[in-house]
Amino acid sequence: MRRAADLTVGPGTAFFLGSLIVLLPAHKAMALDCENAVTTVDMIKCADRDYAEADKRLNAYYGELRAGMDETARKLLRNSQRAWIAYRDAECERIRDIARDGTMAPILQISCLADLTEQRIQDLEAEGEPLPGK
Repeated sequence: MRRAADLTVGPGTAFFLGSLIVLLPAHKAMALDCENAVTTVDMIKCADRDYAEADKRLNAYYGELRAGMDETARKLLRNSQRAWIAYRDAECERIRDIARDGTMAPILQISCLADLTEQRIQDLEAEGEPLPGK
């Protein structure tokens, strides 16, 4: 069995590890520029970020709406939300199919999820109180 004291690092390994230490903070400093995303990977990350933000806002607003409702209204909202989620998922799968597994397929699907989620927020706001911060 080797002891930690028996392990040595050659000059090439030391240079490599030193480079990682220098480059890792720089990598973290490079923020994702969604206004100028060029690669498919960056476009997917940006679309996913937009969808996550919209979904978080929708869930917060949905919770606020439910809190101010009686049992009947909460049940109706829950059923409506479940039906809307089924519609959203089916519609965005249909939109994804436009690219038929091409590199744009996930971008189309995630963008659709974000767009429909934003629209759902607007629809719910039209029925009730505006989303806080608007």
